[in-house]
Amino acid sequence: MCSHFQKCGMLLLMNRYILLLVQFALQFGRPDLIGSLSL
Repeated sequence: MCSHFQKCGMLLLMNRYILLLVQFALQFGRPDLIGSLSL
């Protein structure tokens, strides 16, 4: 149960991080950053 909760937390954290990265890339007009994210 605890490990499952930790996994969900990590996923949420990564989701937030990716959203921030995409926002950053869009703000500075760097579509190549988004392209490198989706391998």
